[in-house]
Amino acid sequence: MNIAHHQKPRMRSTTGCSTCRKRKIKCDEGRPTCANCLKFKVHCGFKDTASVEPGSGRAGDENNDWGELLGVKKRPGRPRKDWTNWGPKNAPVASAAPASSCSLHFSDVELTLQFVSHTGPSLVVSPDLQGPLSHFWSHNVPRLGLQFHFVLHLAFSLAAHHLAYLEAGDTEKRESLVALAEHHFALGLAETAELLPKLDIDTCRPLYVASMLTCFNKFAAGPQSKCDLLVCSMGEDQESRTWMPLIRGVRVIRSRFPTEVLFSGHLEPFQLYSLAPASLQPTFTQLNIKGLDWEAPLNRLRNS
Repeated sequence: MNIAHHQKPRMRSTTGCSTCRKRKIKCDEGRPTCANCLKFKVHCGFKDTASVEPGSGRAGDENNDWGELLGVKKRPGRPRKDWTNWGPKNAPVASAAPASSCSLHFSDVELTLQFVSHTGPSLVVSPDLQGPLSHFWSHNVPRLGLQFHFVLHLAFSLAAHHLAYLEAGDTEKRESLVALAEHHFALGLAETAELLPKLDIDTCRPLYVASMLTCFNKFAAGPQSKCDLLVCSMGEDQESRTWMPLIRGVRVIRSRFPTEVLFSGHLEPFQLYSLAPASLQPTFTQLNIKGLDWEAPLNRLRNS
């Protein structure tokens, strides 16, 4: 004897959004956009309910069935993969995250990788590439640049000069990189000069790093005119009047702030380096050789 199995009737939800009801899937009834519509980036029927006037009929009326209008046969189960064209042409598409106001440039990514992987570590005269100073240039400086953008611009400029040096055989590529370096240097220099009069305990560290990067950038750029002394322009042009105070600022900042203040936070590796073993110290220090007195002759040359 066959026993008929009767399936217990289920109560269908009538409070879900019209989109989920048409797709015959369970709606979490999230407002203003349910999770399913947010996930598949489709128009949520809940947005229609807010604009339906009393007495004009319920939202999602069968006469407005988008599936029928588009000739889509409704089936139960998993939804289709592409729901971007499923819905009114003028309906807003739900977004999982708000659009960012900043754009990502390929050149910035390239310069970031170059500075972190090669340019930064190359600034350390040490066989230990995992040492504290290598970590400072490849890790701390970029992080400091996220807070003070002029540091990031100056780091990008140095990385672009480094890439230009490596691309010496490709004239077009090299010229493009040099122009990019000059662009970032101009931005970083302007922001640094603006903050320089506000030198205090909070800005001394980024300004100290910016001063060092300014020195490195000027040497990396090489001779620019007949007025150059060594590789730095010594003329009275506007650019010289802008960056020369920053180069002198390295000594000024170093003498104005005590070591425990200046070499703290992101600059702490410098304090550790001052206590480093003799094997990490400069060669003339290890050999007890008196350093070359170059400052006095250079001052006489400048005053002549």
